[in-house]
Amino acid sequence: MLNDTRGVPVTSNSADAISAYDDAVNESVLYVGDPIATCARALEFDPNLILGHTLNAMYNLLGNTKQSLPDALGPLEKSENLAGTANPRELGHIAAVRAWYEGDFTGSALHWDRILVDYPRDLFALQMGHLLDFYTGNAFSLRDRVARVLPAWDDSVPGRDSVSGMYAFGLEESGDYRRAEKEGRRAVEADCRDSWAAHAVAHVMEMEGRREDGDAWLTQTSIGWAPGNFTVHNWWHLALFRLDLGDMDDVLDLYDTKIRYEGQEFVEEILDCAALLWRLELIGVGVGDRWENLSQAWSPLASEGRYAFNDMHAMMCFAKTGRRAETESVIAALEREARGDQTTSRMAREIGLPVCRGILAFASGNYDQVVNELLPIRYDTRFFGGSHAQRDVIAQTLIAGAIRSGHKSLARALLAERSALKEPTKASFTARAMAEI
Repeated sequence: MLNDTRGVPVTSNSADAISAYDDAVNESVLYVGDPIATCARALEFDPNLILGHTLNAMYNLLGNTKQSLPDALGPLEKSENLAGTANPRELGHIAAVRAWYEGDFTGSALHWDRILVDYPRDLFALQMGHLLDFYTGNAFSLRDRVARVLPAWDDSVPGRDSVSGMYAFGLEESGDYRRAEKEGRRAVEADCRDSWAAHAVAHVMEMEGRREDGDAWLTQTSIGWAPGNFTVHNWWHLALFRLDLGDMDDVLDLYDTKIRYEGQEFVEEILDCAALLWRLELIGVGVGDRWENLSQAWSPLASEGRYAFNDMHAMMCFAKTGRRAETESVIAALEREARGDQTTSRMAREIGLPVCRGILAFASGNYDQVVNELLPIRYDTRFFGGSHAQRDVIAQTLIAGAIRSGHKSLARALLAERSALKEPTKASFTARAMAEI
């Protein structure tokens, strides 16, 4: 048994395999390169590298789609077959991945927690737990999971600045904007490739209504972003700033040149595309044939139901393009998932179904139903994942539905909440909605 670059034990006699695995983890946390290809190199050195197999399995689970489950199962079963030789840390990885595979996000999070208590420098466990907190909308765990391990990470430990980037996002989502910006800037200054840290700072500026600052920050840091699916998300954030600033031509140009591209395959990317087009529609900006083009990318995922946050964005596309069969398929898939007892089942039952019904009702012009579906759950939507900025599209849809259904007193009350948190610009959704009542 040897140690990785951070002194954490690995069951392997191949220093080359461990070095390649470390490289894959570093690529993962910085969203650069190809961690799966790098991990394949590690497995060439040591085909029995348990952590190599669990990393491969996890990377096939991160989009939270059912269609990726078969690709995750092979490497997961390989790791389970090697469990007899695993150390406690590796057994924890196997258990965490298995729980995630089965849709037990709560159980998976607890396994990552236990690993980090004993191995606080396990950077991959930290990142996976952090992402799972994001997928479940657990803002306090986003912050505290990182805070618990910080004493083990001095500046001499490789990856310390990436930990700051994760901490920045957790601080932002739990409302500590000043410390979040400080930690995020630290990480980007240390490594300009850290697009996760850059994104955390952008979130601060989004939440505080600092649109010009956000535009400048993302434009400046984009020079360092590596090509990849997370880069698309940062361009999406830039589009949100320009949307509020009224630069509609720039927003559509960003969509066409940076956010949507031919052959797009990651669900996270087409999710951002749908979220941006829906926001444009809510303020009356025509998007041409972009919905139809995007719906084709979503079609293979119409019968998912695995992760309700994804299904909400699929519903936007199908509802806007009048694809009745696909909208019915989304609802049916969520209803099937809702009958289960896993974390994903609760998400579908409590949030996914009313949100998707509300989205469909809005596209169909049934605005009373929009209010009936979305108003009771508006403080619970965090439980199906995403960030505050991403989930804001639900609040916007509720307000637009309230205005169009004649519930103007309700709309005024909801707009007062928004204005108290973030001063509207002339071009923002809030200002445009206020002008309608």
